Amino acid sequence: MLNDFKNMEVLITGGTRGIGLATALEFARLGAQCTLTYSWGSVEEDEVLRNFAGCDRQPRLIQADVSDAGETENLFDELLTHSEKLDVLCSNVALSAAARSIDDYDLRALLKSIEYTAWPMVSYVKKSIEKFSAPPRYVLGYSCPGPDYFFMNYDIVALCKSAMETVSRYLTHRLFDKDCHINVIRTEWVDTESSRGIFDEGTFEFADKYFPECIVEVQDVAKASVAMCSGLMDAVRGQVINIDHGSRFFQNAMFMYDESRF
Repeated sequence: MLNDFKNMEVLITGGTRGIGLATALEFARLGAQCTLTYSWGSVEEDEVLRNFAGCDRQPRLIQADVSDAGETENLFDELLTHSEKLDVLCSNVALSAAARSIDDYDLRALLKSIEYTAWPMVSYVKKSIEKFSAPPRYVLGYSCPGPDYFFMNYDIVALCKSAMETVSRYLTHRLFDKDCHINVIRTEWVDTESSRGIFDEGTFEFADKYFPECIVEVQDVAKASVAMCSGLMDAVRGQVINIDHGSRFFQNAMFMYDESRF
């Protein structure tokens, strides 16, 4: 049965730019009430809200650092003043420096990255149970093929994304008797500000010229997010969903050889 998005409360961490903003817009266009978090000083609120001019409901914008327990507490207290439930959690924040050599391998940096990238899926779900007496009905994390395939400068990011994918499966087990559907969306190359901060300059231009099929638009990821929360995919739990136009199967040395013959 298709869910009524007009009755949905959606929380998107890091929701004011990139994949987070695109996902918020897709939910808002369907009538959902979105709450978007952002880090201090990172956005101009009026600029963000202008994106929602054609929507019936404006999102709430709340400054909240996902790694700060006090700010997480304040965020959920604020949510509680508006609703008695949280339907959707999109755990979208990711923080990690590029690793351009083994000298960039740093334990403190790794732990900090996990704290921002993987652990909020746990801490926010637990806080939802504490405040609303139930986990969100839908929980989505956002990953990349980095845990399984080489991504330039992605060493630390890939470790964090792997941790997120693993914890999503174990959370599914721990909450199996609840109406909680936890999944991770893996995206191929998505041209965002954060991606350009990791990849070398010119990476996306090269891909656009030679491998355009491997580039995924933020809107593709956003629509997949909405689909996972539509009610039609409720049998899917604890899974990693690939959004890649099918390119991951054939983007390899054999494909390059095959193409070179023509």
